[in-house]
Parts: sequence; C-alpha cells; structure tokens
Amino acid sequence: MNEAIPFANLVHEALEVVHGQLEAAGVKVHLEADLPDVYVDRLRLVEALQNLIDNAAKYMGDQPNPMIEIGRRGMKMESRCST
Repeated sequence: MNEAIPFANLVHEALEVVHGQLEAAGVKVHLEADLPDVYVDRLRLVEALQNLIDNAAKYMGDQPNPMIEIGRRGMKMESRCST
C-alpha cells in the first residue's frame, strides 16, 4: 500500500539493515537534512534503498575515506558515492 512517508525515515530503516556491512567497510553515510515526504510502497522502497546502499559500499574500491551521500538536487532525489 502506498503512503506518504518522510524519505529520511526510509533511509534510516534501510541503514539499520546494512549497518554491519557499512561499519565493516568503514563507510560513512551523510543524509541531507529536510528531505521531502514521498508517496511510496514503504517495504519496496526500503528494500531498494538497502540494495543501493549495500552495492555502493561494496563497489567503492579502496577509497581512503569512503562516504555515501544521500540527498536531492532540485526536485530530484539522488544518491552519490564520494571520497
């Protein structure tokens, strides 16, 4: 069922699941403040976020300060991996 949910809450749910992998890889996550509510299927989006975050952490290589940034640009939501 679709419902309006703060996007940050969904990210936090996904991070709870992949926390161990992120910690083991030394990956930090920066979540932009003031993200909008989204009208989504909560379970499916949390699962998609888990996969995106997990894959970003897996394929960062040997970066000295791995970081995943989750935010938006303009009206679009985006996720970036950076050093």
